[in-house]
Amino acid sequence: MKPHVILIDIIGLGAGVYDQCKVRGLPVRGINVGETAPTRENCMRLRDELWFKGREWFSDRACSIPKDDTLIAELVLPTYSYTAAGKIVVEAKSDLKKRGVASPDAADAFLLTFATRDKSKAMTPYFAETPESNWAA
Repeated sequence: MKPHVILIDIIGLGAGVYDQCKVRGLPVRGINVGETAPTRENCMRLRDELWFKGREWFSDRACSIPKDDTLIAELVLPTYSYTAAGKIVVEAKSDLKKRGVASPDAADAFLLTFATRDKSKAMTPYFAETPESNWAA
């Protein structure tokens, strides 16, 4: 399947990738995960909101992901805390680095799928679904 939209974190290196995708006419949308959380007042930034949307998606248990050891390991890496104002803040990549943990790039890419506006297309798999690729199988 071809993607309905390619979501790219436009902070840092992603800005150039976004520009090149746009030049090539790909269905791309830039996401700034550092912006204020648009739909949840209890989250500090969009990044925090996306991590918690992912958490809720898994909590509902009506889901499956490819068997990808890297993705699975990265999804459980960051911790979270609360600001003095009671807003959720997911552990920063710089803090992960201080703990000797690499950036959770696969998890970040997966969580960007929760930034799409069209929920009917948000979870459409882009890979061929086979028993071997379905983690829940």
